[in-house]
Amino acid sequence: MNTGNIMKKRKLVLIGNGMAGVRTIEELLKLDDQLYDITIIGSEAIPITTGFCCHPY
Repeated sequence: MNTGNIMKKRKLVLIGNGMAGVRTIEELLKLDDQLYDITIIGSEAIPITTGFCCHPY
């Protein structure tokens, strides 16, 4: 069976919603946003933050 130029997306699962992992996902998406089927699994109820923006000073 000839599938032509149709390319199946690779599955990518990120365990944890930490800054380093999410940043890596962002960089991969910049390279090719159609290459991966991405799933992020984490227990955080809200999206990640950079941390330093949360300090009260």
